[in-house]
Amino acid sequence: MRRESTKVWPVLIFAGLLVFALGAVLQLTPSSHYLAISLRWFGLLVLGMVGIRNRSLTYWIFFAMLFGLEIGL
Repeated sequence: MRRESTKVWPVLIFAGLLVFALGAVLQLTPSSHYLAISLRWFGLLVLGMVGIRNRSLTYWIFFAMLFGLEIGL
């Protein structure tokens, strides 16, 4: 059972990054500003939830860079 649960985390990381990237791309279109913001924050939420289980300093530095990018936008 442990082996199956470890396969879920990379999928969640990929999904969080994909949603964040989709929100960043949608930021370029003028009509979907609120959708882009919502997608980026949801992607950060997913990545933050994965980070709670993954207590790697490298992961949290990467998350902080994305979070700083979002705050800067």
